[in-house]
Amino acid sequence: MVDTSRSLRHDAETFRVAEELIMLSSRAAAASPLGESGDSPSNISGFCEHQDIINSRCDVPHSDLLKEHRVRFRRVRRRWNIEQRTKNQEYLARFHVQGIPLVQHLEALTRWR
Repeated sequence: MVDTSRSLRHDAETFRVAEELIMLSSRAAAASPLGESGDSPSNISGFCEHQDIINSRCDVPHSDLLKEHRVRFRRVRRRWNIEQRTKNQEYLARFHVQGIPLVQHLEALTRWR
């Protein structure tokens, strides 16, 4: 159970946000009884807007969209693989001195001393 004997203290920003939410919800409630779909940001259901976004490329067949996706994915994967290979080579190069593995190089230095 919530302890209501203690008064909850909220800062001014919390009250401002709460008032703004109340105003937006009252505007949405006033506009929605007629079933109107306006362009106001208070229109939460915005289904038509989402459908417009989804259907923005409806002239392109689904198979073509899949081909584009595959091409884009392969390009990104190829770039990722090249970057990872380069990183790996750079990392391994740190452990080489003039083409000799660092461990062998250090062993050779300690043997000769």
